[in-house]
Amino acid sequence: MRVAIPVSEEAVATTIDFAHEILVVDCDHVRELRRKRHTLDDGLPTNLAHRIARLGIEVLICGAISRTLALMMSKAGILVIPLVSGPVDEVLAAFLENRIEDSRFLLSGCTEGDRQRLAQSPGPHRAG
Repeated sequence: MRVAIPVSEEAVATTIDFAHEILVVDCDHVRELRRKRHTLDDGLPTNLAHRIARLGIEVLICGAISRTLALMMSKAGILVIPLVSGPVDEVLAAFLENRIEDSRFLLSGCTEGDRQRLAQSPGPHRAG
């Protein structure tokens, strides 16, 4: 499985729409196999969605995300787990251990209901 996390220094970027870098991690569902950082040059939603899809991303773990970009990701078959914050290594570990829904990783000022509403967009899968 290939997971992407927009990063700012060593934390999940507050919003993916304006992120400059993304961490791509290959996992076998329980452990990390390898990781690589990629620069995001153009923040236009369409270009960003295409770039992430071209990287073969299956799961996007992010902070805030615009509704437009979330819909584009969903239509590309990418599972979006929005409104996540915290140190990248801790967030990734929580995801691999099925603890990503822990309120500790919820973006400040957001509720679990916010996450569920944003993640429930039409598309080939159910995020969240």
